[in-house]
Amino acid sequence: AATSSDLLAGTGTPVSRASRSQELDALVRRYGGGDASEPAETEQPAPVDDYDPRKPEYIVQASEEEHEDRAVVQLRQQMDRLKAALSRRRLDPGSPVVRHYERVLDDMQRAVDAEVRKRSNMGVPRSDSVLSACSGYLTRIFAAGDHLRAIIDSEMVTFGVALRDEVA
Repeated sequence: AATSSDLLAGTGTPVSRASRSQELDALVRRYGGGDASEPAETEQPAPVDDYDPRKPEYIVQASEEEHEDRAVVQLRQQMDRLKAALSRRRLDPGSPVVRHYERVLDDMQRAVDAEVRKRSNMGVPRSDSVLSACSGYLTRIFAAGDHLRAIIDSEMVTFGVALRDEVA
C-alpha cells in the first residue's frame, strides 16, 4: 500500500522514490539547501566595503574659497549673537558697553559687506579672506578686552545679568 509520502500531493497518484529524490535535488539546487542561514550555491558573497571617512584617500581638502565662505558664515553668526545681546542692553543706550557693541557690530558689518563686494568683482583675486578684512577690528576688540571686562563687571552688578553668558 502506498503511504501519503509516496503519493503525489492532492492527486493520490503514486510517486517513485527516485523521482522524489530528483525533485528534492532540483529544489536544493534552485533554492539552496539545508539551513536558511547558509547561502545558496548561486549566491555571490557580498562585496566588502572598505570606505572609512577618516582614511586620507577619502578626504578632500577644503579650498580657500570654502574657508572664506565658512569665515563669512561664522562672522554672521557672531553678528547675530552680538545683535541679540545688544537688543537686551538697549535700555541703557548711553552705556559704554552698548556703544562698544554698536561700534563692533558696525565694523563687522562693513567687513562682511567688503567681502561680498570683493566676491562680486570677478577680476579681483580672492586671496584675502574676510578674516584679514576685519583683523584690525578684531585686534582692537581683543586689545580692549581688559577695559571692557571691567565695564562688563560693573554693568553686571548694576543689571544683575551675567553679560559674558549673553555674548558667548
